[in-house]
Amino acid sequence: AMPAVSGVARAAQVAAQISKDRGLAQSLTGASAGAGGGGALDDKPDEEPKKEEQVNYEDEIEINDMPQQVRWKVTSRDAMDSITEYSECAVTVRGVHFPQGKEPKEDERKLHLYVEGHNERAVMIAKMEIKRIIKEEIRRQASTLAYQRQPQQATGRYSVL
Repeated sequence: AMPAVSGVARAAQVAAQISKDRGLAQSLTGASAGAGGGGALDDKPDEEPKKEEQVNYEDEIEINDMPQQVRWKVTSRDAMDSITEYSECAVTVRGVHFPQGKEPKEDERKLHLYVEGHNERAVMIAKMEIKRIIKEEIRRQASTLAYQRQPQQATGRYSVL
């Protein structure tokens, strides 16, 4: 028959197995608070678990010179959330808008989107999605302008006063 194991003892066993699997140099003393060991970790200072070097890929897309409606669309909460969800990248609006012809000072940057992800493919997907949203908004604006510029002609022979 299996010996009865308390919840604290089982938790200590699981923690020890996880530590061993990760290669950490921590050991647990005592199985439970009532076993005389206090159920505490050794008195060694906590060591930071060594993580694999996390390489982040990043890129920028300048949106300063885009029309205002396009900038609003691509920086809207909905667009930013969909880009983040679709590509698993963090997208941040950085910089300041400068009107056309005005150049930023040394410590200033033009308005741009900063894209950061865990791999190059995710960053590439985010950039493609941003460019798709920009193109879609530019097309929408162009079609709206074209429609507004068409002369309103009567379609029939008679006009109603």
